[in-house]
Amino acid sequence: MHSWKSFTANRLQREHGRVGAVWQQESFDRIVRDEAEWLEKIQYIMNNPLKRWPELKTYQWVKPVWE
Repeated sequence: MHSWKSFTANRLQREHGRVGAVWQQESFDRIVRDEAEWLEKIQYIMNNPLKRWPELKTYQWVKPVWE
C-alpha cells in the first residue's frame, strides 16, 4: 500500500503542480454491507476533490457531483 500511495501521490503532484498530502496517513478495510452503504461510499469519494481543492470547477476523471 505504501508503494502505491507514494507512486500515485508523486505523479499527481508532479503532473498537476500540486503540493501537500494526497492520501491519508492510515487506511483500513471495510466490508460494504448493502447498496445504500455502497452509494454512501461512492458519494464520499466523488466529493473528495472538492473538499481538498474547493476552487475546482472540473475534475477530469469523473463528472463532479457538485455540479
